[in-house]
Amino acid sequence: MSTDMKKTTEKNSILQVFASYVLWGIFPVFWKLLAELNAFYVLASRIVWSAVFCFLLIVLTKNTAELKTVLSDKKMQKILMCSGIAIAVNWGVYIYAVNSGHILDASLAYYLNPLMVIALGFFLFREKLVFRQWLAIAIAALGI
Repeated sequence: MSTDMKKTTEKNSILQVFASYVLWGIFPVFWKLLAELNAFYVLASRIVWSAVFCFLLIVLTKNTAELKTVLSDKKMQKILMCSGIAIAVNWGVYIYAVNSGHILDASLAYYLNPLMVIALGFFLFREKLVFRQWLAIAIAALGI
């Protein structure tokens, strides 16, 4: 990869990270604007429109054969169902929390979630952490 391409990729990556942080900061404001609506309705709308968008994206990128392969695999269907339920519960709780006035609680939960996942990996799956990872965990814990 050329030096110019690396610089362009790095700039794009920084912009994408920045945009992600801005979006995550704006999300609670967006959900709060929908506070008059039932959280379940908001979640259901999000699921439907996300499915429509993803299907159109799959069609436009000509990945329908891959979609058929994935959907015909019973094991993959179970995995997708479990992950779909998990993300629906995650977003449902988040939307409900924001709409019921618990924005800071929801934000703290999102901040703590990676630390809990690391703890589960360490204790349940006996994953080994290197010094830099321990340092990152310590800094994150101090942030709490």
